[in-house]
Amino acid sequence: MVFLSDGTIVIADNTRNNIRVGTPIPSLMNPGKQIVLADQLLTFDNVALEGLGIQSNGYPEPLSITLTVTKGVFSLSQTTGLTFATGDGTNDTTMTFTGSMANINSALTGLVYNFDEVTYPTIIADTLTISTPYTVGGVTSTISQVVPIQIVKPPVITAVADKLVNLGSAISAATFTVTDADTAANAHTYTITSS
Repeated sequence: MVFLSDGTIVIADNTRNNIRVGTPIPSLMNPGKQIVLADQLLTFDNVALEGLGIQSNGYPEPLSITLTVTKGVFSLSQTTGLTFATGDGTNDTTMTFTGSMANINSALTGLVYNFDEVTYPTIIADTLTISTPYTVGGVTSTISQVVPIQIVKPPVITAVADKLVNLGSAISAATFTVTDADTAANAHTYTITSS
């Protein structure tokens, strides 16, 4: 197996007496599941390639990438050197842009996601879909990755009614309920009684 300077892979198959040539295509970096509080911003980071990104692998630049979320908006850290087909890089639900690998990765470093808590008060998950097209031998296809985003919401606490206690009278019990707002499978209700 030999890698040429343009990223092409050449494989010598001595059992079939032929040489196979593989054409390079781009690949996507996926940081994996993200967790964010409903009222906070989620900032992606490309430290040690653990964030969002794209690799050309020798595929001709410029590259194109599409980002889509369904329950919020996101903004790029910068847009220098990028050409937008969808969105403008600020507060978009979908954006498609083209640029060099370096410019795209620079823009994705520090990508900020903002969950729409007002529109989706009961939703606890979103997904960021990233995709890039490529063409090999006249056939165009797309590589896609999904980044799950877990939305953590604070527990819901019911109000405790004020009680008027006359001097010398017994204090009646008061209760309030705390409901975890995790996931339906992990939701628990606790009742605490005080006297």
